[in-house]
Amino acid sequence: MEKDFNLIEKNNLDEETNNLKDENSKYMESHPELKDLLNDFISSILLHTPVITINIKQIKVVFIQEKNDRIFKEDIFKYANEYFSYFKKK
Repeated sequence: MEKDFNLIEKNNLDEETNNLKDENSKYMESHPELKDLLNDFISSILLHTPVITINIKQIKVVFIQEKNDRIFKEDIFKYANEYFSYFKKK
């Protein structure tokens, strides 16, 4: 359930969000190897993502698309876990 924020809470949330973005940017700048790692990961996802071909004339096109999107979202976490497990120290 979505919470309604008052103006002060919204401002505090916006400020915290901006602080986190700044911290993340500084961290990424101080660790340039992460950019390469993330680029490789995204390239790997794009390379291994199956192409879904759907006949536009089918009535169930929207349902099939939504179902496949859900499956991909669930699988992406599994794929990320497997992908980054190779970088764990043994």
